[in-house]
Amino acid sequence: MVTSLVTVRNEQPALEVPQLLANAEHALELVTTADDAEVLWRKLKALEHVARMAKLSQELRLRGARLQLRAERRWGELLGSAENHGPATVTGGDGSRGADRMARSRAREVAGVPEPVFDHYVTTARDPESLSRAGLLREHKREATAREHRPPAAPPTGRFLTLVVDPPWPMQKIERHVRPNQVRPLDYPPMSADELRAFEVPAAPNAHLYLWTTHKFLPLALELVGTWGFDYQCVLTWVKNVGFTPFSWMYSTELCLFARRGSLDLLVKGRRLDVHAKVREHSRKPDEFYDLVRDVSPGPRIDMFSREPRDGFDQWGNETTRFIDAT
Repeated sequence: MVTSLVTVRNEQPALEVPQLLANAEHALELVTTADDAEVLWRKLKALEHVARMAKLSQELRLRGARLQLRAERRWGELLGSAENHGPATVTGGDGSRGADRMARSRAREVAGVPEPVFDHYVTTARDPESLSRAGLLREHKREATAREHRPPAAPPTGRFLTLVVDPPWPMQKIERHVRPNQVRPLDYPPMSADELRAFEVPAAPNAHLYLWTTHKFLPLALELVGTWGFDYQCVLTWVKNVGFTPFSWMYSTELCLFARRGSLDLLVKGRRLDVHAKVREHSRKPDEFYDLVRDVSPGPRIDMFSREPRDGFDQWGNETTRFIDAT
């Protein structure tokens, strides 16, 4: 059992806690059953008690709180999978037996929060006391309420030579546990693959396209390039200073496809395809990327599904001022 990597005693020496957290991070990558995920979550709860009683550093406790919430989310995901429809009954290494109905329900609630919202909440928290399931669900509800009646942006107009597009990719799998009366608290409502294929980009006959994509949706992004009338050329890679490890690899990069329509050439040749920049708020792209686009691609330019004004770019989207006061 992968959770044997983590053994917690009530009198666990404080010096062992960092190693136990490292073991738990590794164990979380290997978890494939709801039983194992539940036991790991319970062990992390016990470790949280040890860290609090030992008055360990806030940094260590925050690391543990983040990991505990990720373990609970993984448990909820596995409970909802096809091979785990029945009640989970396990005897954990810490003496716990089974999962009561309320705990399973709470785990499913955590799993039902869309991944971007969950990741933003977990990575931006700075206080281990406030990082909790209840806090996550409050943030989920607050974001949903704020977006419930937001009207859609009018269709983009004009014909632009340079387009930056950061689509709201379909995320049905992530949202499968959300109850019907809950609103998805994303910056933009997710668009289906068919909706994205039908989306009309306001491109001139000769134009450059920069299409942001996650690793998961790379195949669809490549398809959209052709559907929108562009020819794929290369991939720009945002190399981040941090990343998250859902199951195996650490996702520390993000991709942006570069494509062309017609014969529009680059203004400057020989620029690097990798952009190294720090991660900020969820969905916020780095300033360094826009500096590069301004250097190599001509105007008029448009930033689609935009979240903040950019010099040299028109904007289109529902949240064009979301990050205007952010640093």
